[in-house]
Formats: sequence, structure tokens, C-alpha cells
Amino acid sequence: MNRDKEHSIKQKCKENVLGFAAFRYSFSKGSPVKEGLLNIGKIKDGKGENLVLTFIFDSGCLKTDSNIHNRLSRLDFSPIMKKGVLTALRNSADFEGNNSFAMHEFSFYFDKMPSNLKKVINETMLPFFTRQLRMNIDTVEWMKDSDNKGFFCKLKDKLNF
Repeated sequence: MNRDKEHSIKQKCKENVLGFAAFRYSFSKGSPVKEGLLNIGKIKDGKGENLVLTFIFDSGCLKTDSNIHNRLSRLDFSPIMKKGVLTALRNSADFEGNNSFAMHEFSFYFDKMPSNLKKVINETMLPFFTRQLRMNIDTVEWMKDSDNKGFFCKLKDKLNF
């Protein structure tokens, strides 16, 4: 396994998974509708916390991966920033892709994670992505607090990464 993938897996292990949502997308006119999965997690970072949205796209070709990466890299987050929701944003340059999926991650930093996080995600974050991209996002399936810790570490161990 290359060092970048190993780093990504270790980073995901530290993340507490909050929920998942399926989505459908078609990024170019006439292209077929494809599916993906949105992983919602959070991770402590020094004194604050990061809300991490990881979009996992059903892919299959370099052109599709490139199109996804270009669209997500150019998103304008100023509408969310103006609302005072975010302290800082990191738009992942570490785009992962292989023969069957592509992954792009957004990390939103908060000095203090909002107590109404589900509301922030459902009423601010998800509508932002559906407006900015040709994407329909299903209702988020929230994990129980006891189930979210170390989810990706358990998955990594099962898959022998």
C-alpha cells in the first residue's frame, strides 16, 4: 500500500463517524446518474474540532474522477462563511481514486463544535452541496454515539489494510 493511502486510512481511524447519506449525481449533461456515499465524521484537532464530510463517488474512469475533483475543488464556500457557521475550511487536495470509486474530503474547523450539529448539517451543509452541484442527497442516517468510535479502524482491520 502506498504511503498516501496508508496516511488516509490512519486519519480516518481517528475520526468519529456521525452518520451516512447516499447521494446521486450527474455532473455533465447527458451523463448517466451515478451513486455515492457521504460519510459525516468529526475529529479533534488541538483545541477545536473538525467536521469532516467525505464524498465517496461511484467512479470507474479517470475522466469522471477528474471532473469530480475539478468541481469539488472550485466550490465557493463564501455563502456558508458569511452565515458565521465556519471558522475555517480545508478543501482536500488529497483526492483518492481507483478503478471503482473516487473520494473527496472537506474538513470544516470549529473552535467549538455547534451543539446543534445535526441542524447545521441538515439545514446548511447539505443544501449548500445540493445547490452547488448536480446532486441529490438522501436523509442522513445518524449513528448512535456508542457505535461511531473507531468505525474505520474496525473496517480497516476487517479488510486487512
